[in-house]
Amino acid sequence: MPNRTPIEWTDYSSNPVKARTISGKAGWACVRVSAGCQNCYSATLNRRLGTGLDYTVPALGRWYPYVDERELQRMLTFRPKAPFKNGRSRPAVFLEDMSDLFGEWVPDAWLDRIMAACALRPDVDWLFLTKRPERARAYLSDRNTEERIGMRRWELDGSPPVVKMPLPNVWMGASVENQATADERLPELLATPAAVRFVSYEPALGPADFTGITTPDGECWNALDREEARDAALEDACDGSLDWVIAGGESGPKARPCDMAWIRSIRDQCQAAGVPVFIKQLGAKANFFNDDLGIPDRWILKDRKGGDMEEWPEDLRAREMPK
Repeated sequence: MPNRTPIEWTDYSSNPVKARTISGKAGWACVRVSAGCQNCYSATLNRRLGTGLDYTVPALGRWYPYVDERELQRMLTFRPKAPFKNGRSRPAVFLEDMSDLFGEWVPDAWLDRIMAACALRPDVDWLFLTKRPERARAYLSDRNTEERIGMRRWELDGSPPVVKMPLPNVWMGASVENQATADERLPELLATPAAVRFVSYEPALGPADFTGITTPDGECWNALDREEARDAALEDACDGSLDWVIAGGESGPKARPCDMAWIRSIRDQCQAAGVPVFIKQLGAKANFFNDDLGIPDRWILKDRKGGDMEEWPEDLRAREMPK
C-alpha cells in the first residue's frame, strides 16, 4: 500500500514507477536537471541499496523503468487511516517521491493508467511534483488525454470510460530552488490544467520572488496574484495563480546553506497574497544575518533537518494547506 511518510505536508507516498538494472536489482530511476538535484536523497538511497542506478543521462541505458502493478493496485485498494496531518479531513498521497513521473522515461500510456487510478479514488488527494512542468503541461493539455484516461479507468475496474479533466483530487506541483528555476518552471505550471497548483521551493538555494516572475519573452508578472497570472503573456493563457507554496532548506550531510531571509521573504509574499504557505524545514545549515555582530551567522538547530518548529523563530512557524 502507499507508505506512511515523515514528509510533513503529506500523509502517504507511493511510487508506481520503478526501475531495474540488467542484473535485476530494483530501485528508482531519474535524471538530474538542475542544482536542486545535486544531493538527491533518492539517488543516495539507490547507491546504498547497491543498484548502481545513478541519476545521469549516460546511465539511462543501464536501467529499465516499469510500472509496479502491485503498487498500482494498492493505490486502488488501500484504506487510509485517520487522523491526517495538518488537521485535514482527507488523506494526501505524494506520488513518485523517489523520482519524477514526468520524466522522458515515463510514456503517456503509464501516466494514463496512474491518472485513471487517481480518478478511481476521489476520497484521496494525489499530489504530483515535477521539475519538468513543460511535460506535465503538454500531457494534461492534450485533448486526447481525457479520453485515454477514461479508457484506462474502464480497464482497471469497469467504470464508465468517461472522466472530466482536470481531476478535482489531483494537485500539480513544480519544484524550484531559486529565481532562475522559478522563472523557467512557474509559467509552465500555471498554464497546466489542474485543480490545485503548488510550488515546492526546496531545497532553497537562493532567493526567489514569486511576485516578479520573468517569462522568456521578458514579461514580468505575479504568480501569486490570480488576475495577473491569468492575464500573463504565455503561449496558452493560464487560468489561475499558485494555490499553495512549500518552502524549506536542504538537509543531509552535504547540505548547502539556506538563508532564513529567503524563507521569510516567501512567507511574506504568500501572506500578502492570501496564499497558504507551508514551511517544511530550515535545513541542516540555516543562516541568518546577526544584527548584533553585523555579519551572517548560523542558526543553531538540534534537529538534523531543521524540521522542529520549536527551534525556529516564531514568525516562521507557518504550516498551512489549501482547504
